Amino acid sequence: MRLTGTFLTGIALGIQAARAHSYITSFIIDGVTYGGFHPRDPDANPDVLAAWKTTVPDDGWVGVNDYETPDIVCHLNATNANGNLAIEAGNTIHFQWNGWPESHHGPVITYMAYCGEDPASCARANKTDLEFFTIDEVGLISPNGTLNLYPSAMGIWATDQQQQLHRRDPPALAPGNYVLRHEIIALHYALEPDLGPQHYPQILPMPYPIPGPELIEEAAPSADQTSAVITSTGTAQLAEPTE
Repeated sequence: MRLTGTFLTGIALGIQAARAHSYITSFIIDGVTYGGFHPRDPDANPDVLAAWKTTVPDDGWVGVNDYETPDIVCHLNATNANGNLAIEAGNTIHFQWNGWPESHHGPVITYMAYCGEDPASCARANKTDLEFFTIDEVGLISPNGTLNLYPSAMGIWATDQQQQLHRRDPPALAPGNYVLRHEIIALHYALEPDLGPQHYPQILPMPYPIPGPELIEEAAPSADQTSAVITSTGTAQLAEPTE
């Protein structure tokens, strides 16, 4: 996997030994909710799903030992989705996480990568060949702030924002088929050489149906149109992805 753009780095104190953490339960695009992949009960997932499948029954992470393996792309043993999301230029995208430990401070970064013109190109793409570029990133928001009276560490991070995150203009996009990679990086073990940061990447396919053969700058979503959001799990009527 080749990543362009900048990873935000920092240190947050406070250590927990528990491995179970979180995963994305659903994606909300312009008010329409699509189901994410549920790793705890893989058999409960629908046959057609617009989210990459993984083998993470304990909601765990990928870390420093995975940096040279394909697992860093989209978590453990990830396989391509067989569905697509219905999206248009300018749609707002929300990511619904299944909660998040307060002590696991860190940045939240969102990327995209081009698969090809063929609608099935993302389903066939080799994840290690995808070239990702950053469209949204936020790290340390307030170094001296706290969220409660007994915080595990000083500072407010992107992972502490339970509503809307910082938004960034994406680059001009050519029409075609893309995957979107959304990742939380927990830094509570970042100073431990044998442990290091914990990565929680998730990927979903995202066709970008803009007409025209050239890069279209004016068609790219603006800062007011693109957002990454972390919220607690709620109930919603799920839309059906397309094959």
